[in-house]
Amino acid sequence: MPLILITGIPSSGKSARALEIKSYFEDVREKTVHLVNENDIITASGTQKNVIFLDATKEKQVRGLIKSEAQRLISREDIVIIDAGNYIKGYRYELYCMSKAPLSSTNFLYEIDRITQDVVTAILSAQKLGLEGEVKIPGYKDCVLLTNGANMTAAQLTRLRRQFLAYTKLHPSNDISKTGLLFVQFLNTSLR
Repeated sequence: MPLILITGIPSSGKSARALEIKSYFEDVREKTVHLVNENDIITASGTQKNVIFLDATKEKQVRGLIKSEAQRLISREDIVIIDAGNYIKGYRYELYCMSKAPLSSTNFLYEIDRITQDVVTAILSAQKLGLEGEVKIPGYKDCVLLTNGANMTAAQLTRLRRQFLAYTKLHPSNDISKTGLLFVQFLNTSLR
C-alpha cells in the first residue's frame, strides 16, 4: 500500500531523491521498492520529453501510463515511488485513491453488504418472535444488540445499515471477520 509521490519542477532533484528513498527502504528496511520514473516511460514511448509537454493530449497519455504502471505494481507489502512532475492536484488525488482501492479485496463490499444484511435479518427475526432487551446475533460470539425495549423498523435498520456501509467504504478494515461485531456496536451506539 505504501505509495510515495515525488513532486517538483524539472531538474529540481526529484530523481536523485527518489533513488535515495529507494536505497533506504531496500537497504535499511529490507522492503521491495518499485520506482516508476516519468523519464523512463517517456523514453519507452519513443518520443522526446519536450514534445510531450508541448501537447496536452500526449502529456495526459503519459500520466495514464504512469498511473497504470503504478497500479500494476502496488501491493500491501511493496513500496511504489512515483518520480514524475505530479503537479496536477487532481491527478495526485487519483493516485491516492488508486492506492487505497487494488488494496481492498475484490469482494470486500459484497462481504460487508452480506454480513450487515444477515445482522439486520437476525434482528428483525428476533423482533418477530417477541424477544426484547438483548438480541444475540447468531454466528457472532459475544455479539449482542441492546434494544432497550424499543422495536426497530426495517426502514430504521436499513437507514443505519446504509450509514455503516458508507462509513466502512471510507475507512475499510483489514479484518472482515469483525464486521458483524462492528455493525452491532454501531447499532448499539445509534440506539442510545
